[in-house]
Amino acid sequence: MKKNNNNNSNKDIAIIGASIRFPKSNELNEFWEQLLSKKCLITPIPRERFSKYTFSEESISELNFDNICGGFIDDVDCFDASFFNISPREAMFMDPQQRMAMELTWKAIEDAGYRASTIKGTKTGVFMGACNNDYTEIMEKEVKEIDAYMPTGTSPAVISNRISYWFDFNGPSMTIDTACASSLVAIHQAVRSLQMEDCDCAIAGGVNLCWTPRRFIALSQSGMLSKDGKCKAFDENADGYVRSEGGGVLVLKPLDKAVEANDDIYAVIKGIGTNHGGRTNSLTITNPKAHAELLTEVYEKAGISPDTVSYIETHGPGTPLGDPIEIHGLKTAFDTLGKLFDKDLEHHHCGLGSVKTNIGHLEAAAGIAGIIKVIISMKYQTLPASINFKKLNPVINLSKSPFYIVNETKPWEKIQGDGNSCYPRRAGVSSFGFGGSNSHIILEEYDNGCKEGNKAYNELVDNNIIEDLIFIPLSAKNTKSLNNYVQNLMNYLKGLCVRFSNDVEKPSELNNRLKDIAYTLQTGREPMKERVIFITKDITSLINQLEDFLQNKRGINNCWQGCADKDKDTDNILLEETDMQVLINKWMSEKNFKKMAALWIRGYSFDWDILYSQIKPKRIHLITYPFNRKHYWMDCYNNKAGKKEKDTSEILKVKPMVTQNIVKTKETKVSLEPVKYTNNKNVKVSDKIQIDISLEKLQKKLTMSLAGVLYIEISDVNIDKKFIDIGLDSIIAVEWIRSINKQYKTSLTATVVYDYPSIREFSTYLYKTLNGSGEQAEKILMSEPITDRYNNENVNKPKGILLQDLHENPTQLLKSTVMDKPKITLNTIDTGLSQVCASKMPITETNEHKNITSDRLQRELAETLAEVLYIDLEEVNIDKKFIDLGLDSIVAVEWIRLINKKYKTSIIASEVYEYPSVKEFSFFLQKQINVEGNKELIQSYEEMDLNRIIEDVYRGNLDIDKADEILNGHL
Repeated sequence: MKKNNNNNSNKDIAIIGASIRFPKSNELNEFWEQLLSKKCLITPIPRERFSKYTFSEESISELNFDNICGGFIDDVDCFDASFFNISPREAMFMDPQQRMAMELTWKAIEDAGYRASTIKGTKTGVFMGACNNDYTEIMEKEVKEIDAYMPTGTSPAVISNRISYWFDFNGPSMTIDTACASSLVAIHQAVRSLQMEDCDCAIAGGVNLCWTPRRFIALSQSGMLSKDGKCKAFDENADGYVRSEGGGVLVLKPLDKAVEANDDIYAVIKGIGTNHGGRTNSLTITNPKAHAELLTEVYEKAGISPDTVSYIETHGPGTPLGDPIEIHGLKTAFDTLGKLFDKDLEHHHCGLGSVKTNIGHLEAAAGIAGIIKVIISMKYQTLPASINFKKLNPVINLSKSPFYIVNETKPWEKIQGDGNSCYPRRAGVSSFGFGGSNSHIILEEYDNGCKEGNKAYNELVDNNIIEDLIFIPLSAKNTKSLNNYVQNLMNYLKGLCVRFSNDVEKPSELNNRLKDIAYTLQTGREPMKERVIFITKDITSLINQLEDFLQNKRGINNCWQGCADKDKDTDNILLEETDMQVLINKWMSEKNFKKMAALWIRGYSFDWDILYSQIKPKRIHLITYPFNRKHYWMDCYNNKAGKKEKDTSEILKVKPMVTQNIVKTKETKVSLEPVKYTNNKNVKVSDKIQIDISLEKLQKKLTMSLAGVLYIEISDVNIDKKFIDIGLDSIIAVEWIRSINKQYKTSLTATVVYDYPSIREFSTYLYKTLNGSGEQAEKILMSEPITDRYNNENVNKPKGILLQDLHENPTQLLKSTVMDKPKITLNTIDTGLSQVCASKMPITETNEHKNITSDRLQRELAETLAEVLYIDLEEVNIDKKFIDLGLDSIVAVEWIRLINKKYKTSIIASEVYEYPSVKEFSFFLQKQINVEGNKELIQSYEEMDLNRIIEDVYRGNLDIDKADEILNGHL
């Protein structure tokens, strides 16, 4: 039985990157150390997980906290929102499973040795498994106010879709829920997509977090949870499984493409499959017949003989019934495969283990946890023990089978083949969902025939053009993360030295590894703002440099630190890109590496490959970005009203304002003259308001207010950073601009943040706006509601207003007299409106809307849209697409029905797709309202007292241009 390599559906897939967050383990190497030490990473349930947010103490008391345990992630309520340019407000409503998936994806891409930007816009697919919605359940119970971010924050689909969106991937994107088989089924979909060329690269894995006691209570009542909080897979005392949380992500690529790109390959996927057990005695019981059929099919299609498989990472939940059923299915499958491949399988050559004995059952992420265990076991050629095993479950019979329990850590030996050859290490991983889904994957170690000790690889020692000097660049979003990065690299290098301490090839091995580390950091990490670069000759020297840096020593030899934002604009003026490349080549030829290092820390990027000859070092699996996580939880939102500033500082520890980035300018007084109506005949301006503010102070105030609406630290707001990169989206922009308008008496629209997209640019614009008193008074006048100007019915209205002059030059109102050269002079407005006028032409909603202004129509549409979407009015940006505000086809029908009723129109709901924002739709609606209304409008005013026209103009019911048309055409 041989695999048909010409069949595209059987194409081998390489695992080139991986990342994890498991209980007590955040990196693969850390997890491996836990496995080798035979640690059980299960702990009692943290009581604060439940008592603070969800069930009452009475409900929680149903759990015996002394016995019910689980595997829990530390600081899982924290997230590096600023790294992903996500505002704290949005982060609060994001299911932590979404947050975890984003961070894991970034780390997996880096672990593969790639910059995220290099695969932007590619056919990269995203396939994530998830089955818990605990955060949604908590939100429904605890959050008192509905927020626009709730739909996207709680949707399981967005776990994968948000990754595709943020990283700009164009391949398939799906979240899969097959309960405990979810992550392995997601990987199955990813593999099939790659084999069918639906995508060129795939992100696949699963996430699982436990926030409520609901499932703990239900599973405990049904007797499915272990009574002592230990998973005892295959043991005679197995009494139930242990719930756990965590996540893992893989980067997958067709093997031939990975080899061509010289990727560092963890393992090769030789086969994978999934099926369902159909109807059995119970929904939650695995069908051993279906399980056996699945394994037989997967191994047969892959052409993998069962005698070459030396390990199976079982589903192994540790339940008294589930374990024997799984073993029975395995035995049946291998018995069938032995006959198909004509192999004798009676000797015990294939070990069985379960990672659930170490970290518990990760449910949706159980499959990825098993895969991670296998690929790092292949890397270190060791099979770690399956712990908590003392005596085999009497229902399980392994005699006359190829299987044995790996109850002690042992070397993972290769299976001898024909002659002197050996088969590569091969393993299978199984995962079952409690609803009947089964999945199995075959993994094989990758051997490229060119290990580090080979002569061809050792030649790389001399391939660095600048003699033996090695560039080690590190960068991060902020100084804290940069320091953590340096610390992590130092720890990694020290561990590397320990592993090579007894190796006779240590000097050449370490030197080659250091070149791989440097090349990976140079080409496989995004260059960020805060930067440091070290130039070294060997690992020992580099470790000393890193230690000196962490101790803040000055004058570190061959070390440069800087900020990418500083002075770069000036340099860009002096040097074009082509000039810079010429200069770099010149420095290269002169071996002037110090100038190259100094250039890089100032923000320049250049082709690192020019440092090497034709054969380059390898991108390797290396430490990844250290996220600077902060607490984001929905309880922050509940208390924001009236306490936002206080709560923000408590949660995020807001630091004093950092002013070094604020431009210092000469303080200039800004005076603003508000429009004020009096009892006099003429319109006058009085009571000048002095706003003593300089551009520098305005920048500070804007920085503080922006930090307030985004719930971030003031020091995190760089005045030159784009708003979108700080996390300001169109929803929060409306709220922010509204607060600015209120404070400075302006009438800015939220779209101004796109025209002036940073604090520096926006503050300059606002400063100029405030400084132009006449223009500003006009804006106040045009935006101020009539009810605010006439808040007392007995106040005399201004008399003798000239409509055309007002239209052409509204600032005319600021003059002492506006009656010099009237085009049409009207009588003084009667403050009460005559009964005769009212009887002749009553004010109706129809006539009012037929002459509605664009601004007022937009406000009314925003109000109704906010109402049907259950969001705050300030969250409705008139320029934002309806789809981005959450308006779907169902709600659109309801909204259009309200519009038709209010404005006496007959618009169909599909018009929201033709005019997809409030602004665009308002222009369309205004035309529809006025199509049949112009004649009726003019006729209605023919019989009216002219005072009524003026009154309607002031009330905003009649446009000035239309009033002029009526007056000039009919008087």
